[in-house]
Amino acid sequence: MERLRDDTVGTVVLAGKTIRRLGFGAARVSGARDATGTRDRESGRTLVRRVLDRGVNFIDVASVYGRGECEEIVAEAIHPYPQELLVASKAGLEAVRGDGGRTQTVPNGDPAFIVAECERSLRRLRLDHLDLYQLHMPDPKVPWAEQVGTFAALRDAGKIRHVGLSNVSVAQLDEAERIVPIASVQNFYNVALRESEGVLRACEQRGIVFIPYSPNLLGEPGPAVEVVREVAAAHGVSPQQVGVRWLLDHSSVNVPIPGTTQLAHVDDNVDLAWLELTPDELARLDAAARPAADS
Repeated sequence: MERLRDDTVGTVVLAGKTIRRLGFGAARVSGARDATGTRDRESGRTLVRRVLDRGVNFIDVASVYGRGECEEIVAEAIHPYPQELLVASKAGLEAVRGDGGRTQTVPNGDPAFIVAECERSLRRLRLDHLDLYQLHMPDPKVPWAEQVGTFAALRDAGKIRHVGLSNVSVAQLDEAERIVPIASVQNFYNVALRESEGVLRACEQRGIVFIPYSPNLLGEPGPAVEVVREVAAAHGVSPQQVGVRWLLDHSSVNVPIPGTTQLAHVDDNVDLAWLELTPDELARLDAAARPAADS
């Protein structure tokens, strides 16, 4: 198996580190299962180690993923971290019990909650500071400036080095940048659903890294899915590989973070780095979905 190199996917500088433009979203590592289908923490650790072995040097986690278990698994798997590795986390979402006892996530931008989450993430990841800490989702109950200001205060206190945002509009990015420098924006974005096209273009203009999440098109309606499937069939690869390869080719600031609970899918995700789409295929994919206006 080949390792990612700088020239296979390109690089960006994020939070003071040069990272390859294909990261790993660790949201589901706590759900990794062994050969019998049983949830298994060691299988999660194996996933994380394989990502590193394949040359990925950016891992994205969050305090809410697995109620902190994902952060713990990352640390158990690869701490002490290689110097070139960037491990980023997030705060601003809280897992709560909803109707019927089901767990759901809701925004929580309360400054005390964010500060406490930062301390918990540092402990679980075995770090004395986070190079990149991201505000997971705006909380409509708390003034936006207050939420961003909490991250700025954590930066001033040395708990974090760089601030990122997630699930934001251009207007929210504008306001945040008046409070603290923004290193990255992580929004839902893929070849079929491009509501964040305006945010992506703003990031390009300002030199901000854009981290598109949920690149998998399975279950999404519309013509883009059919085009992706046709292109994938022509190359003998998975639709997932085409979707992520398009993200890499679509913008030089894109750093997609596909994730999985299965070891074979880790390799599938990394192997897309060697996929070459033709200009005609890229044009078809570009035209398959029209970007919607930013909210």
